[in-house]
Amino acid sequence: MRTNNNNVIKCWNNGCAAESHTGNLKTDGHELWSYNLKIATYSANKTIVFDYTAPAGHMRSQTTSTHVNKAKRYADVVMNPKAAYAANLTR
Repeated sequence: MRTNNNNVIKCWNNGCAAESHTGNLKTDGHELWSYNLKIATYSANKTIVFDYTAPAGHMRSQTTSTHVNKAKRYADVVMNPKAAYAANLTR
């Protein structure tokens, strides 16, 4: 389903697939992608967002930061991307 960014994130949170009208934010219902960067996942019954923002020291782009900040509203856990990589969650 093609929809707006807010609905893509809601779909990720609810386990359904969606893609933004522009195609820069998408989910398969399990993982959430900003462009080609995995920014969130569902693991161990938790929604986990990887903090690719400037305050966290891991900013990739303003658009990705916006996507991450919107996803954080639904997150059970917000994780440092380096810790997520070490835990094999970002691959």
